[in-house]
Amino acid sequence: MFKKIIKVVFKMFWYLVLGSAAVIILARAVTGLVAWNKTYGESDVPARRVAIVFGAGLTAAERQLPF
Repeated sequence: MFKKIIKVVFKMFWYLVLGSAAVIILARAVTGLVAWNKTYGESDVPARRVAIVFGAGLTAAERQLPF
């Protein structure tokens, strides 16, 4: 009986590990596919000064979010 419980717990743990890995890999693949054409390479960066402000709250039309 104890061996059966250990097997079930190990199986559940293994499914949890595999499921977590699958979610992480899938999320990374989706973000990579969505963003691959929206990023610059080193040689393609525009030759002007820019400022990166994280959390600035700008829309795609470069308008500020109302908050």
